[in-house]
Amino acid sequence: MKGTILFISPSAYPIGGVATWLDYVSKGLQEKDWRVVVGLASGKWHDAETYREKHGCLTVRPINNNSGSREGRIRAIEDIIKRVNPELVVGVNIPDCYIAALRSRAIKVWPKIVMTVHAIQPDFYEDIRKYSEVLDGVICTNKLACELAKVDSGFNEKQIYYAPYGVSVNSKNNIIRAPGDPLRLAYVGRLEQWQKRIHDLLPILAHLEDAGINYQLLIAGTGPEETWIKSQFGSRIEKQFVQFLGEVQLHEMNKIVYDRTDALIVTSAWETGPINIWEAMASRVPVVTSQYIGSGLENVLSNNKNCLTFTIGNTRQAAECIMQLLDRSIREKIVRGGHRLVTTKYNKKLSVEAWDRCFTSILVSSDNKEGVKQPLTITPGGRLDRIFGIRLGETIRCTFDRRYAHQSAGSEWPHSYGIREVHDSSFWSMARRLDEVAAEENSQTQSRAS
Repeated sequence: MKGTILFISPSAYPIGGVATWLDYVSKGLQEKDWRVVVGLASGKWHDAETYREKHGCLTVRPINNNSGSREGRIRAIEDIIKRVNPELVVGVNIPDCYIAALRSRAIKVWPKIVMTVHAIQPDFYEDIRKYSEVLDGVICTNKLACELAKVDSGFNEKQIYYAPYGVSVNSKNNIIRAPGDPLRLAYVGRLEQWQKRIHDLLPILAHLEDAGINYQLLIAGTGPEETWIKSQFGSRIEKQFVQFLGEVQLHEMNKIVYDRTDALIVTSAWETGPINIWEAMASRVPVVTSQYIGSGLENVLSNNKNCLTFTIGNTRQAAECIMQLLDRSIREKIVRGGHRLVTTKYNKKLSVEAWDRCFTSILVSSDNKEGVKQPLTITPGGRLDRIFGIRLGETIRCTFDRRYAHQSAGSEWPHSYGIREVHDSSFWSMARRLDEVAAEENSQTQSRAS
């Protein structure tokens, strides 16, 4: 056996990339001779058992924080590290695991500490900088994310790794379009505005209607904008032009969504995959996508070859791309190109092999940080901490069953301790510049080659 990997992850994700990734990569790594344990954060806003049922992770251990404090979170993670005794502790948007893993060395458990990056957000790169003296490796699912880990956080380039998402590749799609059938579109993902730009669906449909296009839109997913977006669609829902499917189980995605779809629409401002594009391409569904931040350095989406692309927020251009798919020859070319892309680059087998290589490299690396001391102190979480100190304050809190009442999943188990706002303009200017320069260079290279 190569060793034991302990993933520390939230259990509050809806449909989407991180949950899907954790599901297949856990199983795939076990086949690669790793012992894999998934520690799932539990609590009022985190349901580890339901998560396990939906996503089928192999060996799941719930992590219960009885007090709700940060010290409580760290102690709960320390406890599972002690019980599992892993060679690698891998954080999946749970930064408290890094201090917990560091503390575990006091009890002679010496795991390498790894951060996985599944987002392009300024606070995540702050965390890399904050814990840089502790982390033995950072693994990103996107090449722009790798570059940002180096440029924005100043992390050691030799300890930054790249491992993309992957999907199962289907051999065929069962759609048969008859004359007069509506153009069947799908949106798959969180219903929110900042990243996914869900509001763009409204003017896209309006442009299609102005052009006299008969369409049907399936929306698979949930999120904070769900009530608002439903109210805006109005009569379109009553007339079945728009159907909300809610959260669709991973194993039912093809049957419920992709096998009924003529095109997937992606309106995002940024992505590190996204895994739904690879799923659609694998199912021979053409993709119409924004030129999201994260697609430039990745350099795989090629307009009019394996997908159709539009400028972020340009809803008229998006509708024009959708209408191109009424031309059967264009549709078939896009389908062939997309299917070829995921077959050669984004299938599960290749993805698991990439994650296996990353974890193996980190495990055998001689750049050992076992002697590093805890790099920062924990801010007192309340009156007991200020009076008695954090450790004793937590013990008193647990003894007398005093609990914090968290109002959200992100409060109960924070995904980051970075303080920069998600819309920090300097960060996004840098990210866009890095990505656009790469996209322009790639475009020029392709033009010269053709």
